[in-house]
Amino acid sequence: MTPRPFRLLHADIHRKNMILTDRNHVTFLDWELALWGDPVYDLADHLHKTAPTAADRTVITTAWHRAAPPECREQWHEALDYYLAYEAVKSAIVDTVRWGRRIAAAQNDQARATLSRELASKLTAAHPHWPAESASPPTPDEVQAAVDRRLP
Repeated sequence: MTPRPFRLLHADIHRKNMILTDRNHVTFLDWELALWGDPVYDLADHLHKTAPTAADRTVITTAWHRAAPPECREQWHEALDYYLAYEAVKSAIVDTVRWGRRIAAAQNDQARATLSRELASKLTAAHPHWPAESASPPTPDEVQAAVDRRLP
């Protein structure tokens, strides 16, 4: 990737960590994941966590490009794609544990099916970034069956 000057990153920017104080000011909360790094990562993390529509993504990336210092914008599209792939894989790994627990604790079949679909979707999103020889991502039924096999 193209080197960019590192900046302070929030590393957890999503709607619940933002307070709109007026039309031109946002206050960011929850800084415990802050780190020093590539500013494009914060953009990718935000896009991954908020899953904006295509139109909203264009608005967000255009605003980011307009606001970012020139030295932070060089080859940023390529870095954004890399970081989005990273976020998809990270989500698949971390959320497999979290969603597995949620599926196991679900109170009814409808909730289990919904959570299984969500996890299968996360695994499907990460699949293009796994090694080529990896198996197909699991279906929601396969996710649910895997959780059932692991229940005590």
